[in-house]
Amino acid sequence: MEIFKHNQSERVLANTQLLLRKTFDALQEAVFIIDAKTVQITDCNSAASEMFGYSRKEILGQTTSFLHVNEAELQKFRDHLSLALRERGHLHLPEFHMKRKNGDIFTTDHSVMPLEDDHGERIGWVSVIRDITERMQAEEALRAREAQLSTLIESLPFELFGIARDGRYFLQNEVCRKHWGDFIGKTPKEVANDQNTLNIWLHNNRRAFAGEIVKGEIELMIGGEKRYVYNVISPILSKGQVDGIVGFNIDITERKQTEKELEEHRTHLEKLVDQRTKEISALNGQLRQSQKLEAVGILAGGIAHEFSNILTTMKGSMYLIQKKLPEGSQAMKYAEQILASMKKANTLSQGLLTFSRKQKITLKPVHLNEIIRSVGKMLSQLIGEDMELAVTLSGENPKVMADVNQIEQVLVNLVTNARDAMPAGGRLSIGTSVMNMDENFAKQHGYGVSGEYVVLTVSDSGTGIDEAIRGKIFEPFFTTKVVGKGSGLGLAVTYGIVKQHKGFIDAESIPGEGTTFKIYFPTVKVEVNEPLGQDISPTVRGSETVLLAEDDEDARTIMGEMLRMGGYTVLEAGDGEEAIRVYRENKDRPQLVFLDVRMPKKNGREVYEEIKQIHPATKFLFISGYTADIMDSLGVGEGGINFISKAASPDEILGKIREVLDQ
Repeated sequence: MEIFKHNQSERVLANTQLLLRKTFDALQEAVFIIDAKTVQITDCNSAASEMFGYSRKEILGQTTSFLHVNEAELQKFRDHLSLALRERGHLHLPEFHMKRKNGDIFTTDHSVMPLEDDHGERIGWVSVIRDITERMQAEEALRAREAQLSTLIESLPFELFGIARDGRYFLQNEVCRKHWGDFIGKTPKEVANDQNTLNIWLHNNRRAFAGEIVKGEIELMIGGEKRYVYNVISPILSKGQVDGIVGFNIDITERKQTEKELEEHRTHLEKLVDQRTKEISALNGQLRQSQKLEAVGILAGGIAHEFSNILTTMKGSMYLIQKKLPEGSQAMKYAEQILASMKKANTLSQGLLTFSRKQKITLKPVHLNEIIRSVGKMLSQLIGEDMELAVTLSGENPKVMADVNQIEQVLVNLVTNARDAMPAGGRLSIGTSVMNMDENFAKQHGYGVSGEYVVLTVSDSGTGIDEAIRGKIFEPFFTTKVVGKGSGLGLAVTYGIVKQHKGFIDAESIPGEGTTFKIYFPTVKVEVNEPLGQDISPTVRGSETVLLAEDDEDARTIMGEMLRMGGYTVLEAGDGEEAIRVYRENKDRPQLVFLDVRMPKKNGREVYEEIKQIHPATKFLFISGYTADIMDSLGVGEGGINFISKAASPDEILGKIREVLDQ
């Protein structure tokens, strides 16, 4: 029986030891049993092997020194352990670095507890080690996130705040401190600086503490100034209960002001739109008229070209007739009358081109005063003896970039207009002055660009212009004169010329008292190279060979005769291809190719390019009655290419030919 009991006790003890072993190995912490005398490890659990990477066999019998990072860390552990043993307490190292078999260093929570026998004698100690590397990393990441969140909160450009359940602030950012001071731990009542602000805060806070998300614009007094903010407050929920509130305020004062200004602008624009709608309605009719006038302008340019060809033939014929008539004969007088009529016809042709804005102008620096002086006699004859002409010119003698013929046309048009406005006689004044135009002038008058201008003023004491029709006076074909007394092109042509000169024109008038036209031409500081009003130099005869290419047979015949009378040998061609063929057949002879710009088969530019390839030194002179845009499209307006209009007189044409040959 006793043997049975003994065996049974052994089985119980064995089972208990087995249970303790399994429990020991099931622990997640690494556990080492260390002998007090030898300081060697007498036992360890499975977690110890897994944590440090050694087998149980490799661990048992060793001291713990191989588990420490270095000698300094081992000595630190021994010093703490000695202190714990003396005081008969246990050692706790909350963040202690240790080393695995593979050399990895990790952070542990290390506790050492004394192990005693039944008599209270210390027989060793138990070392419990937890791997807290992941926890430390998580805590570090949490601290980093908290730092980032704190930085973010502080850098927000709007107010951010939080209120705890006890009604006191627990959160605020830098913008809050700037506007309200440091209010952590205070209540809204202690922070608000006026009753209205406090009432708004308390009302919105109560709604948020009741679980509502509050949104909306509110008006606050911030720093003694009324400001508008967009306010959002949200409850902080914990287990379904409101544990506090957090909110922010975005200052929208500038936006509100902008909205107010935009609303004012909208109202203003609505009025403008209403006004412009009425104006557009009135302009629709004018637009249709403008479209008609554009078509008329294209037609006018074409007519002017054909007219120029006819005039070229007529002028050339009269030139030849004059050369064969005796001076002082009755026939010579008739010829002069015909030439005077052709000059008027030529002026009409140029007026058509100007009206269509296709007239090619030649700008050069000139003295405006000199132009006025040069046409003074003609203007006096134009107005008649029953009118007084007063000319007052600026002493500064201003210079402008202008086409002399075009400026003369402006003066003639304005003086003619003034004469017709004074049927019973009166006073006509022409003057010049210099002014500096600024932005205020442009705003006040509705036109202009800053800079120095010479002002040409033409005033009359005539009937004046009624305000109702003053806005139409520059329209083509608009006239108040009876049928047959005016074409309606004078002021339209004047307007076109002024615009081509980059100038501005304005009219002021009082019915019954007279009208004043003011034209502003931009001044220039360059030198004037040649005097105005000089006579055309006498025609210089020549003996060279000229290739004349002109598709109009009558014009070609007359121009050929003119050239031969001037001493030149003339080769003729009726189109572009014939011109090239004739040149190839006589390539050693023509010193000048006299080309019409527009011809069948090949135009003047194409003939020019091909002959240049044959003989680069050949000289060229282009002639045309076509409008400027067509000539420019053919490249005739380029620098270095000689050109003369068919509106020129025979002497001018012969003089230009001599000039090109002598270059």
